[in-house]
Amino acid sequence: MISIIISAHNEEKNIKNILEDVIKEINLLEENSELFIGLSGCTDKTEKIARVTIKNHDQKPLIVKTPLGKISSQKKIIKLVNKRSWGILFLDCDVRLKKYAIRNIVADAKRYKKVKMFYAKEIPLPRKSIFYNLINVRTLNPDYVIAKENVSDFHPYIKNKNKKVFATGGMYLIRRGIYDVDGKTIGDDSYLTHSIYYRFGFGTIKQTENAIVYYQPVYTFRSWIKKWKRIWSDINNLYSYHPEFKYMEKYMGLKIDFKKLIKERKIKLIIFFSLERTWNNIGGFVFRKFLLDKESKWDQLKDTKEVILK
Repeated sequence: MISIIISAHNEEKNIKNILEDVIKEINLLEENSELFIGLSGCTDKTEKIARVTIKNHDQKPLIVKTPLGKISSQKKIIKLVNKRSWGILFLDCDVRLKKYAIRNIVADAKRYKKVKMFYAKEIPLPRKSIFYNLINVRTLNPDYVIAKENVSDFHPYIKNKNKKVFATGGMYLIRRGIYDVDGKTIGDDSYLTHSIYYRFGFGTIKQTENAIVYYQPVYTFRSWIKKWKRIWSDINNLYSYHPEFKYMEKYMGLKIDFKKLIKERKIKLIIFFSLERTWNNIGGFVFRKFLLDKESKWDQLKDTKEVILK
């Protein structure tokens, strides 16, 4: 059995879409499943829309009112998971699923028994805007973003040994008993990445590349700043509260593969990457060293809340 957990905080713009996607995926699964919807301090119409969406679903999902905060929501729901469940799949509300996304990640988990965590491939939606393509150049062009250090030991199952080694949280599946997140860390996926490597060794996290989710990146400068500010907060909190993870920090670093860009004569991308990295490095230095509130919480990014597939 697979347990699927969706935590939602004021997600009225996308809750119907993601629930309809998940229900379709459940019907494609060759596996028993259960679905939990965590209402994390919602003050909008999320609950009402969710109840209407699942009304005629044969297998009634369980709607649970949880404390505010994604981690608090997950911790409450995980206690309700069926004892027969061997895998727990977490989904963000502000994504959409490509057909077979859940089935493919479940199949991967059955194939690679030693791997503890599997995460989906996240594909950003395109927009015809120079500013949008500039601030999101890394997410829109992931093939040119590689690990700074030698991370080949992290990738025993793929050919690309330069690939990043940390998981992303749009959709991920972990084996039962692996969940381990404390409330001091902002991002569940960043903590789990470090915790799993720390407990089980390198090579125990894998991306399922044919499990695809779509998302809407930020498209305003204000949200871009908020996004990176919370990422810097997460990193600060992670290593501050968990010095035992510090030895892994060097493996998490990324760099731009400018050699590949030059070889392929991607002049526009070279300019975009250079500008974006300059802004990011300046912001990272300022916010991480001086202005950052280490107790800050994740700000809501309103422009990422609605994911419209064309």
